[in-house]
Amino acid sequence: MSQPERVAVNKVLLVDDDGAVRDMMNQALTRKGFEVVTAASVPEALRHIADETFDVLITDLHMIESEGVISRAGKNCFAATNQIG
Repeated sequence: MSQPERVAVNKVLLVDDDGAVRDMMNQALTRKGFEVVTAASVPEALRHIADETFDVLITDLHMIESEGVISRAGKNCFAATNQIG
């Protein structure tokens, strides 16, 4: 059985309304070599999605309107969407 093709992930949109979580994840991802763009709210995330292309979206699903980020992002700029946890 062949292994699935790996896709290069470089640019991440990180959306979380908790500043401490957002900062910690931003630092960890940046140390691993990712280009990270952060947003503290759904409207801010949607502005980034309208202006830029991302390889990965990481979002807090417990934020108000977080489903809007996922559905809009899925339509506009992501080839696949996976929910973790």
